[in-house]
Formats: sequence, C-alpha cells, structure tokens
Amino acid sequence: MNPFILILAILRRHRLITLLFVAIVALSIALGTGILSQEKALRQGTTTAADKFDLIVGAPGSQIDLLLSSIYLQPKDLELMDGKILSDLATNPEVEFAAPLAFGDNYDGFPVVGSTPEFVTYLADGEIEGRVFEGRDEAIAGADIPLNIGDRFESAHGHLDLSDNPGANFDADADADADAFLEALQAEHESLEQTVVGRLPRTGTPWDRALITPVESVWAIHDLPTGHDPAGPRAEAIGEPFDANFLTGVPAIIVKPQGFAEAYNLRSAYRNATTTAFFPAEILLELYAIMGDARSIMSFLALMTQLLVLLGIFAGILALMQLFKKQFGVLRAMGAPRLYLFAVLWGFLALLISVGSIIGLGLGWSLSSVVSALLSRRTGIAIQPGLSATELWAAGRFVLIGYGLALIPSGILYRQPAIDNLNNS
Repeated sequence: MNPFILILAILRRHRLITLLFVAIVALSIALGTGILSQEKALRQGTTTAADKFDLIVGAPGSQIDLLLSSIYLQPKDLELMDGKILSDLATNPEVEFAAPLAFGDNYDGFPVVGSTPEFVTYLADGEIEGRVFEGRDEAIAGADIPLNIGDRFESAHGHLDLSDNPGANFDADADADADAFLEALQAEHESLEQTVVGRLPRTGTPWDRALITPVESVWAIHDLPTGHDPAGPRAEAIGEPFDANFLTGVPAIIVKPQGFAEAYNLRSAYRNATTTAFFPAEILLELYAIMGDARSIMSFLALMTQLLVLLGIFAGILALMQLFKKQFGVLRAMGAPRLYLFAVLWGFLALLISVGSIIGLGLGWSLSSVVSALLSRRTGIAIQPGLSATELWAAGRFVLIGYGLALIPSGILYRQPAIDNLNNS
C-alpha cells in the first residue's frame, strides 16, 4: 500500500491547518537563517572594506573611533597628533607611503576627506577614471557621488545635515539658533570651489560615497598651515615631501609598510604616550568576538524557538489525531498494517517540516538581502548575504530534529489498538 495516497488526501482535506503548520515552520527557519546569514555578510563586508588599510596611526584614545572614522568614514571627535609625526613617517625607510586623512567637511551630506595623490592611487589600484588631482582646487569623486568629471562644488564645514530630521518643526527662535550655529561653523571655513578631475572605481566601501581632495586644501580652507613653506618654492604644492615646521595637527595617518616585519616594527614604535598604532584587523576581531557572542545567543534563542515550534506542531497533530481516530480504526479493521499507518503519519509530518524548511530558507535569505541592502545604502559597505554550509546545516539540523520528534505521535498511533480507535470515535 502506498502511504503517499493517504498523505495527499489528508493534505487536501485539511488545507488550512497544513498551510498554517508550514507557515510556522517557514518563519521559524527564516529567523535562524536570517540571523546567521546577516551576521556573516556584515562580517565579510566590513573586513573587505578594511583590506586596503594596513596600519592606522592616530592620537591616543579610542581605537574603535579611529577605525570607524578612518575606514568607515563615520564622524567622530578625534584628537589630533603633532604634525611632525606625519613628516617622520613619510621619511621612515620602513614606510612605503604615509597618507594623512583630514575630516570635517561635507558636500551635500557626502564626506569630504583630505589626503594625498599616493593614497588616491593606492585606493583605486591605479584604475581612476580621469586623473589624480594635481592642484588644491581639484578633487576625486567616489563611485556613488552624483558629480561628473568637470563638475564644480564647494564643501561645507561639519557633518551636520538637517535633512536627517525632515519632519522636525522649528519655531522662529529655533530657526534663529540653527542659523547662528551654522554661521559659527562656517566662521573659520573659507570658500574654495573645486573641480572633479577623476572618479574612483567602485570599491564596495564607504569611500564610494566620499570626495577626496588634497589635504592641503582642507587645511587651507580652515586657515591652518598646509605642510609647505608659504614663502618657499613649494608653497602651492600638494603631497610629499611635507615640511615639519609647517604641519598642523593630524587626526589619522594611513601607513603602508614596506613589508610584514616592518608593519610590526612600526606598530610597536608608534604605540607610545603621544600616538597609538594598530592593525584594523585587531579591532575588527574584537568587534567580531562581540558580534559572535551576540550571534551565539540569538542562534540559541532561534533554536529554542524552533524546538517550541516543533513541539507546538506535534501537540496540534496529537489533537488532530483525535479527528482521525475513526478513519485510522477503519483502516486497521480493513487490514491495514500498523506500519502503514505509522508511515502515513510520519510522512505527513516530515512533509510539513521539509516544505516549511525549504520555504524558510528562501524567506530567510530574502529577509537578509533586504536588511543588507538597507545597511549598504546607509553605510556604503557592500554587504552581500548568501546561503552557505552554516545556514544549510542549521536548517538541516532542524529538519533532523523534526524527523526524530515526528516518531513520537507516529509511535503512539502505531501502538494504539484498532478497537480503541473505533470504540472512542
């Protein structure tokens, strides 16, 4: 006797209950899949974004703030190092190049970062559309900046963007206060119109949403020394060599060491009372450890939820079996073997679990994709979720547990005498 014929008959007769059970299983699987997939995608995206940054040197303080500001372009209040440290690093034989980063300005909400031509070439792997800037009135646009080569723009001071709160209602006094605040921000900010002369290739990092200008232009706009003798032949030059006597404070320096051993030497040398130096991977590992702990907790909660879902389904099936008692009793009286009824009920439950798990995998991946797209849009980090062996094993573990638990109601039916079903129906 073919148990699938009876299974299909049960499915047709109890469509609503069947769909409800499948939906519950699917949502349970989607929760676990989404958590695992999203955490892994976020980890991969943030790691890729940091690949180009071998060593970061900054003032003593929060290394996490320095990391978030230098790599992920999140506005942070960073302490400044003595400008002479940049000159020392630039002339250090263990350093391939040392690029300062100057923050604090924006164009239409996009960060404007001052640096050097060497940094731009390195960041783009030499594949720049157009050319690298050669003067202080020139700039490089990231792949997502809505400016073309030849377009001109003026940067504004700070990261303030009132459009972040479009629904806010300000009264006259509040408007006046806001205007006064903006005027104060611009007080030390000179006007400089700059021309986009090149565009970076897409990197899948927050730098796709940044404008890079000569660091000298950022310093000059804020009426600071520009690293070059204003009375010397390099008064209007950009990039190295810098004159230590005319360098202002620097929030961060990206260092490209000559090799592996040199990287560790530099990190050790610049970890002192006046500076801090670290590999981005060090901080990311600490953050990943925190994320891993959170993921473990969430995964455990998801697993417990899945087990409760399974127990709830089987409790419902046990209740449903009361409706099947007469039918199963008649089948037994007609000679249907116990193993056949066992196979029917176990197959019915296994089918619900299997179909729900497959739908849940797809739903979990879709949910993770939507969340990743929102995070990518907000942070500029390319976050691409996928289904790996980890997610598949988590779903497979759920299915195996479900198959095992399905033996309980099936076993009860197997052991139940046919006469009891007929008498109690």
